[in-house]
Amino acid sequence: MSTQTDLLRKIDFFEPLDQKIINKLAQVCIEREYSKGEYIVKQGESGLGLFFITSGRVKVEVERNDSKAVVATLQSEDFLGELSIIDNKPRSANVICLEDTRCLLLTRDSFSKLINKYPEIAIQMAKALAGRIRAANEKMGQPLPSIPVEPAAPAPATQTATPAPAANTASKASNNGSGSDVSAKNKVKDFLVDTFDFLYTVKALTRFSAAVVGCPVTIELVPEGRNTAQAIVEGVKIALFPPDQDRVIRISAYDKGGFTAAAFQPGDERTPPRIFRCEGRVVSEEQLFLHVPSTGRVWLERAGEEPQGPRAVERGEG
Repeated sequence: MSTQTDLLRKIDFFEPLDQKIINKLAQVCIEREYSKGEYIVKQGESGLGLFFITSGRVKVEVERNDSKAVVATLQSEDFLGELSIIDNKPRSANVICLEDTRCLLLTRDSFSKLINKYPEIAIQMAKALAGRIRAANEKMGQPLPSIPVEPAAPAPATQTATPAPAANTASKASNNGSGSDVSAKNKVKDFLVDTFDFLYTVKALTRFSAAVVGCPVTIELVPEGRNTAQAIVEGVKIALFPPDQDRVIRISAYDKGGFTAAAFQPGDERTPPRIFRCEGRVVSEEQLFLHVPSTGRVWLERAGEEPQGPRAVERGEG
């Protein structure tokens, strides 16, 4: 067990996680060995989960129109199969060993159980997905893909807030970055929202609510409480917290510009998850409050406004 723990600690994916979480991961990860030329993942087949390479080297190969192209080479401390951890779609590439290779496998079932106990793993997963896909986007000059939602999964109820009133007519680039930088951050933000949307739709997250808030703001959980986790991914703020207590996310603007917020509340066997989305504009030093109650609808209000209570309208998505 200590060997697997040491191996996990060397992998960048796990570096920010607490040792207690690393120990739990080591208990559920499965050690796999592959020979040179052997397939770890085959294009078109279902993925087993997330693989972490502990020794060896592999190539990622895509088959298309009767031709093959190597799109990446991975080695010790890299990971692969990240999308298979959250969807059950056929794999989009082959992963073939260039030499004898050892991996640690985190299956979908183990992942789902762990993120419902340790929200930090879900945040780290979002970071890894956003970072890898953003890098691919910059390299290929292509838009970020959306997380695929299984057709059989029930569509979640969506609450759409009344957009916040415009504060000015400044461009979306604002003063904190170029237009291209803001566009890249917006793509990452949209991808993160799609990722959490999918996790809640397929009920991978059942014991935590989540908020995803875009620039140019900071966020603070009130009260912060236990079993909460927060992170910043490419400028996008993420918070996870237990759903059985009322929470307020204080949103403080540090610049003028557009902002977006999404809140996710888990469902149960009888009700689908609830998803709230809103967007608007802010000015520097303005404050907003995103109310996420344990029951009922999420709502947004601005500091200084007459409290309106829940003002979202529910909209089913087909």
